[in-house]
Amino acid sequence: MARWSRGVLPLAAALAIVLLIFAAVSVPGWFARDKDGFTDPAIASDMVGLLTALLIPLQLLLIGFAMRGFSRRGTSELSIRPTPAAAGAPPRRLPGPARP
Repeated sequence: MARWSRGVLPLAAALAIVLLIFAAVSVPGWFARDKDGFTDPAIASDMVGLLTALLIPLQLLLIGFAMRGFSRRGTSELSIRPTPAAAGAPPRRLPGPARP
């Protein structure tokens, strides 16, 4: 991303909430696939259920950090005071050996 925009943080939090809801709803289904009519996925269903369950705390962290960053109101950058040379004053000469 070339320029940071604060509008991305609430969007990331909103998408994390949607993914959190899908993960919370689907976790029990992955562990209850021992009935007839279900085909086995390429990865064991218990492993997929575990990975989906691990997404829930990860999404909670993402939501928390995105909202914390959004609440800073763009003050996450360092403020640097302008130097006298940048403000238009003549540059200072450093002491050194005398010139003839």
